[in-house]
Amino acid sequence: MAFVLVPHLDAKHESQMVAILSQTSLLPVVEAADGMIVESKHVYVIPAKNSLTIHNAAFQLSEPPTLQGHEIAIDVFLRSLAKDQGERSIGIVLSGTGSHGTLGIRDIKLAGGMVIAQQPTITEFDSMPSSILNERLADFVLPPAEMDQTLMHCVQLSTTSIVVPEVPTAILEQLRKHSGYDFGSYRKSMMLRRIGRRMGRHHLERLEQYVERLSGDPKETSVLYRDLLISVTSFFRDAEVDDALSKELLSGLKNRGAASFPFRVWVPGCATGEEAYSLAMLLIESLEGRDVAEVVKTFDPNEEPTKLLASSATPPIKIFASDVDEVAIAIARAGVYPSSIASDVSPARLERFFVKTDKDHFQIGKQLRDSIVFSRQNVINDPPFSKLDLISCRNLLIYFEPKLQQRVLSLFHFALTNDSLLMLGQAESLGQADDLFKPVAKKCRLFAKVPSRRHSQVPIPLVATHSLKRPLAMQTPSISQRKGYKALVDKTLVSHYGPATAQINRHYEVLYVTGPLVDYLEFPPGEPNQRRNWEA
Repeated sequence: MAFVLVPHLDAKHESQMVAILSQTSLLPVVEAADGMIVESKHVYVIPAKNSLTIHNAAFQLSEPPTLQGHEIAIDVFLRSLAKDQGERSIGIVLSGTGSHGTLGIRDIKLAGGMVIAQQPTITEFDSMPSSILNERLADFVLPPAEMDQTLMHCVQLSTTSIVVPEVPTAILEQLRKHSGYDFGSYRKSMMLRRIGRRMGRHHLERLEQYVERLSGDPKETSVLYRDLLISVTSFFRDAEVDDALSKELLSGLKNRGAASFPFRVWVPGCATGEEAYSLAMLLIESLEGRDVAEVVKTFDPNEEPTKLLASSATPPIKIFASDVDEVAIAIARAGVYPSSIASDVSPARLERFFVKTDKDHFQIGKQLRDSIVFSRQNVINDPPFSKLDLISCRNLLIYFEPKLQQRVLSLFHFALTNDSLLMLGQAESLGQADDLFKPVAKKCRLFAKVPSRRHSQVPIPLVATHSLKRPLAMQTPSISQRKGYKALVDKTLVSHYGPATAQINRHYEVLYVTGPLVDYLEFPPGEPNQRRNWEA
């Protein structure tokens, strides 16, 4: 573990930070230099008059750019740290003014890293750590004297890992009793890593100790539940992806018939709403590329066409944004965000779509809020929204086990109309569902639905389940092993009298075989779904 200090430094004077810290630090303290490889058990300090980033565990120095909004040196470094080190990154925010560091800390949280904030009541300036707490980004809120032990325990647990085949049933059951939510199909490695982080906070070494702690501490159960949900997102998180989506939307909306409006979107796992609002802005801007008179007449006969895209008009779009985290949904509905979003949202969009409520906050304008319905919904067990034109599900599937990922993707296929769009996160893929969607911009994880009958195999819930507190074992739908008489008759007739048939998908993978194919085809060794070339 290495430490990098990014304090507020006066660009007009040379920094004395290295000399000051060297007097008391037990670790070597050096000034970061361009190309310097980061070494463990070292303390590095950003040089004055420089911008510092990290790439492949090496520092990169540059002239301080003209930064947009509230992004300053600490945000620049923390964002690069999150991108370079991912879940191994740790961000610590100490005393300071403003909301500096919030943007970078959000990226660390999104990458699965750990966040520690100094306890605001013992700081000289509490604005920076308070901003982290208000955004619900902190894993730990500690006085500096307790940070070292927590760091050491968490790092030790993360390097040795918790060697167990499954998450203990007692923990899953405790979480279900607390929230009504079943984490049984979440990625085991992710859950155990976050459990290990909580064990480090309480200086526990054995999983059994944490199970005991959890059973007698409802507050700890609540903290673990929130940590597992990771209800963090941001505005316009990837410019390249946003550009690809805007291009596709502009093309599709230009030729879209008036009767096909409103344009329907679903954002599952919307967290605190930034992505949903970003999509609404992109859609409204894309609508400006077409003649909207007929659209307005169809969508709202009482609306003047010329006012469709005015700040007070209701656009012909409907976005459904859902999450299981009720607190995050409440934040999304309110639409109030810190002024630091100015680093991610352009001045033109801030002026058009936001209202400045005070010096530290912006609020989403009425036009956007009226176009989005936020609701608590469990994408795993609750009925999906339907007749959708776009589903944006970015960085939710990565927390699910592969089997659940495929089930959810089939559910999305069912919910979308033909040729509609699906957007996934950069670390996500279609897996075995690649016959349900075709790439539109593969690098940006933008796909279009391919018509298929396979979604009929997906068990679609008929009633919302988030309010039901069933036993854990009953959360997974069961399928009767007994076949109906019609199915048995059909199978018998086909096997005896049907022609030899091989059913394939568009990738020429064999899905199902019936009849004596051996009379016509020679079967090479290996499984038939491996895209083998069969010879006649």
